[in-house]
Amino acid sequence: MNSLKNSCINYDGKTLHEIFHENTALSKENIGVFSHYIGTAMESGNVKMIKDYKNFSNYERIDISNYCNRGIDEVKLVDVLLNRRSCRSFNGDSIPFNDFATILKYSCCASYKKDGFYFFTYPISGGIDSLYFIIIVNNVEGLDSGIYIFNSIDCELILLSQGFEYTEYEKITASFSLSENSCFSIHIMANTEIKCFKYQDRGYRFLNLEAGHVAQSLCLVAEGVEVGSVASGGFLDLDFLDFLKSRNIKDSFFDNGILLYEIFFGKYDF
Repeated sequence: MNSLKNSCINYDGKTLHEIFHENTALSKENIGVFSHYIGTAMESGNVKMIKDYKNFSNYERIDISNYCNRGIDEVKLVDVLLNRRSCRSFNGDSIPFNDFATILKYSCCASYKKDGFYFFTYPISGGIDSLYFIIIVNNVEGLDSGIYIFNSIDCELILLSQGFEYTEYEKITASFSLSENSCFSIHIMANTEIKCFKYQDRGYRFLNLEAGHVAQSLCLVAEGVEVGSVASGGFLDLDFLDFLKSRNIKDSFFDNGILLYEIFFGKYDF
């Protein structure tokens, strides 16, 4: 029978996750050092709070800020929480553009700006916006299939590469069966450079937490507009980055980018 020690990466008698947890754990003894480096990072002036999309200025952009499922205001939060289920089979029907836009707007968008700071619909550690949302569109009404990045500041889609075939999911996920007949998928990436500059290695924890916050919102809002969703941990980390590069998507932020999450969306097959 395999043990935990046999199924995980080990070093010097400890599993990798044990080593990481121990070395990023806070205590009364080390909180001063942790706080010192946070202060040093902020004083350096090198902590960029908001990512920009200037490198994509020549790409096609689609403003979705004025599109919404008008019935979303009538949806009760309690009903959404109790009814949410992972949908592991989609029926292949398309999703209305308004429903697609609603899922993005309410889950991963800047909701307002005050005193020069942006506030988002999900918690962000230190106000440092380090997540990127790569969206693969297959079957959304009025939207070309392709690979997009979501500009969460201006609530707009940026078309990175046109066209996508379902079979291409085999290149980027081990959960290919979940992707079949999906209308779109969202792949949450993070740029570790700034977050970990401020919060050191503990910043990696924060990025995973933030990805989880957004994923929960995405699934709940999807439920609110009667769109099925299923989260997957079977994403192929490096293969996904290679796939983007194969599509000539080579922006510099991918150099420090890591893939944290993937979610597939479609119409229920039940």
